[in-house]
Amino acid sequence: MKLIHNKRQDRLKFSHSFMLFLSVVSILAILFCLICIAFHLLPSVICAILPYAICAVYGLILYLFLVPLHEAGHFYTSLYYIKRYNIPAKVYIKRSMTTSAEWEKIGYDKCVSILKNGSRIKIGYCIIMFFLILLTGHIKGGIVLLFTVVFEYSLNCTPIRNGNDYDLIQNIEKFYEEKDDVSRHRESLERFRTIRIVIWGVFWQIIIIALSVVVLDLLYKVPFDAIDVLKNFIMDYSYGKQC
Repeated sequence: MKLIHNKRQDRLKFSHSFMLFLSVVSILAILFCLICIAFHLLPSVICAILPYAICAVYGLILYLFLVPLHEAGHFYTSLYYIKRYNIPAKVYIKRSMTTSAEWEKIGYDKCVSILKNGSRIKIGYCIIMFFLILLTGHIKGGIVLLFTVVFEYSLNCTPIRNGNDYDLIQNIEKFYEEKDDVSRHRESLERFRTIRIVIWGVFWQIIIIALSVVVLDLLYKVPFDAIDVLKNFIMDYSYGKQC
């Protein structure tokens, strides 16, 4: 009986080992097939993704380029509420940032509107430019603007990072705490307040609008002509290596 039991154990071990071997071989065969398929499809996939990757990069560039427009939304909304409701407060522009020591005097609802209007102005500008670009037939330029909208919304209107507009709205006390920094630098802020308002409030916005048209033409027309060259290089290199 013991001998029969040992033989059964040996058969079970052999069958388990054989099944494990077949499983490993099957997995390796499947992986080999997938690698072969991926190797043949990869150039086509890269060529399909390439234009959108370039659009995303240019969208990020335009997002950074239009930061002053975002701050203009904060700044002008603040001035509007201060003048309309005769609020005893001053707003300053400091290092691409709209700041004040009297946010609490303006009130929570108005502060929320001030914080939201930065992204609203920038997104609204991008949407207007999107339709203008479509009228010229630059579809990829329009896609770039859509990526800019995505970056603006995701980086400032979602809880993706601390200190953005969404975070300040949810934790308004952080917004009110700017008064400490303003108090320390009030003298320098007062000294250059008029100059900064002129530069950021008027002159810089004109430059932004003018340069945006130039950037949209240069960045989104000329580089996209090189995409066909890159595609041909990728396809020739990949299929040349395969042969």
